[in-house]
Amino acid sequence: MVVRFITRRYIGEYDPNLEKVYSFHTVICGEPVAFEILDTAGQPNEGECVRLEANIRWAEAFVLMYSVTDKCSFDECNRLKFLINYNKRRRNLRGRGMGTIGSTG
Repeated sequence: MVVRFITRRYIGEYDPNLEKVYSFHTVICGEPVAFEILDTAGQPNEGECVRLEANIRWAEAFVLMYSVTDKCSFDECNRLKFLINYNKRRRNLRGRGMGTIGSTG
């Protein structure tokens, strides 16, 4: 879907196991806008938690996609949404100097 958004065409030969950052420049309401879009490599394994959290910290917006024929992929989107909200809330609290009890901010 990332390639379709950027190029306006569908690519049938796509490797879902490759992670790639796409750069895209466009004009919205007369203003130039630059996108850096991280197309993650499939569904994360449990061992990839650190990288997943780093990706969440890196991004400013998220598009979660799932297969309408695979309920597990929908459930994974719910899990990812929870992790995104949790990490963003935690980052906002740290930014305000409201870290955990006993922290120096």
